[in-house]
Amino acid sequence: MEKENKPGLPDSLSAMGGQCDTKCLNSGVRRAVCGCVAEDTRIALADGCEREIKDVRIGERVANERLDHPVTVTNIMIGVEQMLYCLSLANGSTLMATGTHPVLTEEGFKPMQELTTKDSVRTPAKGSQQVKDITMVKYEDRVYNLELSGDSHAMVCNGLIVGDFQMENNMLMKR
Repeated sequence: MEKENKPGLPDSLSAMGGQCDTKCLNSGVRRAVCGCVAEDTRIALADGCEREIKDVRIGERVANERLDHPVTVTNIMIGVEQMLYCLSLANGSTLMATGTHPVLTEEGFKPMQELTTKDSVRTPAKGSQQVKDITMVKYEDRVYNLELSGDSHAMVCNGLIVGDFQMENNMLMKR
């Protein structure tokens, strides 16, 4: 069992096949597909600052580019993944995430694993950037996802608009 010494974080994590046990910080353990991002992913906060996702806490307000107001973090999922997709954009931005994590493109949200170099990924202020490359990389570390209040279920990660835990699971249910 792996121990975490940060206040408010779970004390065990385990990966199992294409799924992982996720620890929900406000409601106990929940098994779900981890549509998560790497632990050093920068999240845009409501006050204009950024923070690594591993340091975001329940109750904090994050920027939501799809609404004219910020949303509140209601839950945090943490898992472990062996491999992640690494998305590189024409402007040099990158995002490392699991294959099922939703990313906003010009055509709407798509799972990371379905992105190609023909896609343009949405950025804040209604901008977009062309996908330069997407590859699988060895990771073997913690991944995180946030569950957000309201109906938008979107956040800004490393300057890209992506979906939260709820959106990712809703997309999987429709498939």
